Amino acid sequence: MGFNTPEWIVNASVADANLYKNFGFNLSYRWQSSYYWQSFLVNGDVPSFQSVDAQLSKNLKWLSIKVGATNIFNHYYYSFLGGPAIGGFYYTTITYNLK
Repeated sequence: MGFNTPEWIVNASVADANLYKNFGFNLSYRWQSSYYWQSFLVNGDVPSFQSVDAQLSKNLKWLSIKVGATNIFNHYYYSFLGGPAIGGFYYTTITYNLK
């Protein structure tokens, strides 16, 4: 059995929680090299993939609002053979501050 991990993984992020007038952002990039997957179920090559995540936020006096996405371009990829394809996930979060 192999170790089942890629040789290279890159994660890079740029963020600022209060960039301008209580607006913030987070931008992340992920890349993973291809590798050979071995298991009792399936053996084969897992292709390399890249993904971009993004989030915008606004802090108000009593509320925090976040809008974002993981895998924002919705390019499906596999992190291991025999598993599900991973696509985009889009979300909105509203948090009430009890101060």
